[in-house]
Amino acid sequence: MTPSVFPAPPVDRPDVEVPGERSIPRRAVLGALLAGLGAAEVVPLDRPGLGWLLAGLAGLGAVLATTRRAAWSAGRIASAVAVVLLLGAGTVRAVGWLFVLCVLVALPFASLAVAGGGGTWGRLARGATALPFAVPAAVTRTVHSGVVPRRGRQLATGTIAGLILVAVFATLFAGANPAFAQLLTDAADALSPAGVLLFVLAGCLTLAAAHLRTAPPPAAGAPPAHRRMLARVEWVVPVALVDLVFGVFVWSEGVVLFGGHQYVLGPDGPTFAEYARSGFWQLTLVTVLSLGIVGVVAYRVHRSDGVLIRILVGTLGILTLVVVASALSRMSTYVQAYGYTRVRLLGFGAELSFGAVVVLLLVAGVRMRGRWLPGAVAGLVVTAVLALVAVNPDAVVARTVIGRYQQDGHLDGKYLSGLSEDAVPALDRLPDVERSCVLNAMHLPSTVDSWSAYNAGRSAARRLVRVRPPDRYEPGCPFVFQSGPWNPVFQSGPGDPVGG
Repeated sequence: MTPSVFPAPPVDRPDVEVPGERSIPRRAVLGALLAGLGAAEVVPLDRPGLGWLLAGLAGLGAVLATTRRAAWSAGRIASAVAVVLLLGAGTVRAVGWLFVLCVLVALPFASLAVAGGGGTWGRLARGATALPFAVPAAVTRTVHSGVVPRRGRQLATGTIAGLILVAVFATLFAGANPAFAQLLTDAADALSPAGVLLFVLAGCLTLAAAHLRTAPPPAAGAPPAHRRMLARVEWVVPVALVDLVFGVFVWSEGVVLFGGHQYVLGPDGPTFAEYARSGFWQLTLVTVLSLGIVGVVAYRVHRSDGVLIRILVGTLGILTLVVVASALSRMSTYVQAYGYTRVRLLGFGAELSFGAVVVLLLVAGVRMRGRWLPGAVAGLVVTAVLALVAVNPDAVVARTVIGRYQQDGHLDGKYLSGLSEDAVPALDRLPDVERSCVLNAMHLPSTVDSWSAYNAGRSAARRLVRVRPPDRYEPGCPFVFQSGPWNPVFQSGPGDPVGG
């Protein structure tokens, strides 16, 4: 028999799975590819928009549709809902820094939704970081599961050779036909590096989520029994001394807490800037350090010392709440004079959240049981971020800055012009000249967003500007962007601009 010109292909052996691992479902790989393609198509990387929410829903739907496992627990469902709400903030608020914060918080909660948390801080931390660390394992399972051929090297070589040939012939055809060149240009615009990056990130995270659902990490065991516990004298003495320092500070702080404006504006009192700037951030750090002390005591002290723990740590918690109240009082007094900035608003919210954590610790310390505490703190983080979204921070900042202008004639137009479109409704309260100057300096986009980049804040700003457009030229604009008149009642000097 005459041999064939083309030799018969070798017979492949069945793909071998990694020992101890089930193969990742093919439908999960398909779902990850679709989620990646959807993210690359609808996510507007340069701005908050509806596409972020749609991409998150697509990834969640892909994981639910392609994996089969027991029903989700209440904690996992709550984490998934938190992710949807955080990504949905991009559809409501236009401010970029706030949405970046929402995305950063959404990632660990997406991990908790598929990997679960637990009743300890260690399990919560492992669950919150499981998703990104599961990407290599998910890709490895995919390669060894038969979804990707075993001859990956040959496939990669053929693909690279094909791409090189396509580039050569496409270049020649583009030089010969302008219409073909335009098609290549359109295709290159659609296949942007940002789109490829989104496809890879969304696809890998969805694949990792499916991996965690079908092959969850082993549950962490109990804390090691050999960990060194603190002797009674080792923790009682330092905590008692800290309580003493806190008590002396609270006693000395009483005149400030109850003196209010009279203390600050008195002949011997500091200025608003000295009062707030010299203390707020230090007191915030004190709050964080006191939380660290409570954590060390909870992890390294025997439960047999429960009475001493309640007395000493409980006293520290109550005094810490007074410190929180003092810090918030300082910032509130400062804001009444100069208004909010983004940094001041974030600091105020962070200190308020720390105070809520202290309250949760005090509640847990009453019965010396706190398995619910890690989940409660995680829920508090989501609540704090979503509350920040709800209050519309840029609008709050604009209203307080304008409120100061209405009181003493000082308008920091430069700071207002750096806010996002969320502040435009508040800026409508300005007189015509100042309003026109600030809106023109904001350089609001004139084009309408695509459907995937829809944002309620930007849409509302466009409607207001379209109904009442600012004047394009105002001779008084240089004065709007300079410091306003100095008012001795507020003791504001050159170092106290609203934007500082």
